[in-house]
Amino acid sequence: MPMPEAPENNNNDRGNQPGGKPGLRSKRRSRSWWRHWKKNSRLAEGWRSLVNRFYNWWYPLSDHLEAGYGYGHSRKSRPVRAWNRIQRWIKHSALGRGYRKLSAKWWNWWYPLSDHQGQGYGYGHSPKSRPARAWQRFQRWVRYSAFGRGYRMLSAKWWNWWYPAVDYHGEGYGYGHSPKSRPARAWQRFRRWAKHSAVGRGYRKLSAKWWNWWYPLSDPSDPYSQRTENRLERFLRRSDRWVRKTWLGRKLKWVLDDMADLYAGSRRQFLDIYYSKRLRKWTFRWQTAAWGAFLLALPVAGYTYGWPQLLSYQEEHYAQQAEQLLANGDLKRAMIRCRQVLTFNFNNATATRVFAEVADSYGSPVAIYWRQRALLLAPDVTNQIALASTAVRLEQFPFSTANQVLSGIAPAFQQTPDYQRVAGALALKLSRNQEAEQHFLEAYKLDPDNPVNRMSLAVIQLQSKNPKIITDSRTTLELLMNDRQVGMLATRSLVAESIDRGDFQRAENFSLLLLKNARSSFSDRILHLVILNASHSTNFTSFLKETEERAKASTAHVGELVAWMTASGFARQALDWLNHLPPEFTRQGLLPIAIADAYASLGQWQELADYLRHRPWIGLEHIRFAMMALADAKQTGDLRDSVAWESAVQFAANSPDALNTLAKLASTWGWSERTRDVFWFAVQRYPDQRWPLTALADNYVAQRDTAGMWRVAKAALQKYPDDKLARNNYTMLSLLLDADTFAAHTYAAELYSAEPKNPVFASTYAFSLYKQGRAQAGLKIFQNLPPEQLNNPAMAVYYGILLAASGDAVTAKHYLNQSAKAFLLPEEQALVEQAKIGLLK
Repeated sequence: MPMPEAPENNNNDRGNQPGGKPGLRSKRRSRSWWRHWKKNSRLAEGWRSLVNRFYNWWYPLSDHLEAGYGYGHSRKSRPVRAWNRIQRWIKHSALGRGYRKLSAKWWNWWYPLSDHQGQGYGYGHSPKSRPARAWQRFQRWVRYSAFGRGYRMLSAKWWNWWYPAVDYHGEGYGYGHSPKSRPARAWQRFRRWAKHSAVGRGYRKLSAKWWNWWYPLSDPSDPYSQRTENRLERFLRRSDRWVRKTWLGRKLKWVLDDMADLYAGSRRQFLDIYYSKRLRKWTFRWQTAAWGAFLLALPVAGYTYGWPQLLSYQEEHYAQQAEQLLANGDLKRAMIRCRQVLTFNFNNATATRVFAEVADSYGSPVAIYWRQRALLLAPDVTNQIALASTAVRLEQFPFSTANQVLSGIAPAFQQTPDYQRVAGALALKLSRNQEAEQHFLEAYKLDPDNPVNRMSLAVIQLQSKNPKIITDSRTTLELLMNDRQVGMLATRSLVAESIDRGDFQRAENFSLLLLKNARSSFSDRILHLVILNASHSTNFTSFLKETEERAKASTAHVGELVAWMTASGFARQALDWLNHLPPEFTRQGLLPIAIADAYASLGQWQELADYLRHRPWIGLEHIRFAMMALADAKQTGDLRDSVAWESAVQFAANSPDALNTLAKLASTWGWSERTRDVFWFAVQRYPDQRWPLTALADNYVAQRDTAGMWRVAKAALQKYPDDKLARNNYTMLSLLLDADTFAAHTYAAELYSAEPKNPVFASTYAFSLYKQGRAQAGLKIFQNLPPEQLNNPAMAVYYGILLAASGDAVTAKHYLNQSAKAFLLPEEQALVEQAKIGLLK
């Protein structure tokens, strides 16, 4: 039965319906008509004929097989055929034939025939060039030379020694056995020894027991049953079976099946990748050992070489930051950076110098110690002058450190403004005004544009007796009042000069100008109070009230004002003012000390004791107990045993600054013995710090206590055995006291032999020779020194003593007369008097 035809798609016939759009069939029909017209039209036939003609002309037929291109030949264009004709012409020309003949000759020369099989290269032999043949002949010559034969013999012996024959099958290595080197055989013997030793047998027994436990028998009753799974797998299998029997397991059966499949697949994949044989093979590869050694050496090398470099870079970086912070005036952060640098390297010169600058800016007594360390680490003139400058400001009479440092500066470096300024300040502290004026004048000549030099010279010349010089100095200071750098200092100098002359009206005018300056300090207001009080001005009371109101903004200002009022006889008024302040305010900062000083100034010792016992001073307990000891001493008059003083020492023991403060208080109150006890306690408590010994030395020098100085010098030598200056001081004091003379003479000779041109060491050695009865030998030591060093008063005294002992009375008298300018100890003064008496005889 015929099937009915399927109806045509209505979408394709929509174009044939009335009012419809053209369908797909009509579009295909129109496109086929266009293709048929393009293919069979005269225009298309003409175009194709033209293209064929051009193609046949561009690719002409060749002459192979009379027509066509022949089998395997392609048609070539006219340019290609022209290029081929040119190549054939060049090839068969005289030039081409000559080139081929020359290249053939060169080839036959460069690759000469060998003698294999009579001629040619022989079967399987490639031609060799002349350099290759020469290198081959050289190798053969080297191989069969005496050196080559010796080398082969030596290498064969080394090979036979390094890979000794084993006894497999009687001799040699045996079939299938590779040679083993001596280290491999040693390692093999060690493994066999370890395997059969007690440790190896125990290890195998223990591992067998562990293996039998970890892989139990599937049937414990049958010793020949297989070990198919370990205990963990058995536990997981039993747990899975138990879970599947539960209600939750039955509900989540598909989850458990997926987890089991995942575990089985992961286990199989893990075993395929990391099975034991492959793992052992990977472990014992030389690449694995090399990588392991590299990874192990990497952190070791980093710690050995990289870590010190990192610390060095960080140290240098922090030191530069400390310098920059100091230049910017940020002293607190500069000190923090210095402490960090010193934790890396305690001998960092930059951090030590910056720390000394910061300590000097705060006026701390430890600044001298840090200046000395900076000079020790960087012994240059700049650090020498800086140490002398700090010592002049912070040391007490007779300024031994400043004297010693300035005298040690070479004459070539003394002609600098900085040296002259420090030397002038030292002379001013020693009340040598004429010498100070000479130094300041020299500094002004060397650097006349520096306002500091002009001001220093003007200030010292104010004390001149010449009215013209005084007038010129005042004029200079008045001109410098507007200078940004020294204007405030010049104004303060004019105020002080006016007060000294008793011209309080002029002093008040300059002081008012000083107070109008935005950079004036609270101390300038205190100075104005001094002027008003001295002149009995009617403005004193009002200005004092105004100053009291201004001081309430800061506890430091209140303490400064109370301290002045106490020292100026207004202690009762200061206490009344403080009692009106809030109690919380008077407990802050240093105000408790100011209140205690006011009670002490009024002599109210019982009230002072009651105030001190009222409440503790946080951070100032050592001062509180020290003042309690003072109050008890004033009431009882007994200084021998004081529980309060012992408590003060114990509270101050944890801070070097606290011990220094406590010693200063004892010195102020006239307790010399307690002052020295505190310093000696600091020496024992802080053996790494030098300031206690320096303070003790200054204390004993001020009292001219030679025995005490010798004790300090001995302690300094024990703490710093490499310090040449400490050894010299101990030597000189031992010679003066006739104590430990053998060691003193030895040290003197060693110091002089190490630095024969050092004037200090030379004078010590000369005095040592004098004490041994060899005055003439000691005199020769002095005569080797420059004349300007011999004229130094401290050096001239000993030179004069040796001259007197040698009988040169005239010259000895000249040098002994300079003893009036020198600071002499009692033993030195006795030597001078003895020498003068000897000259009279």
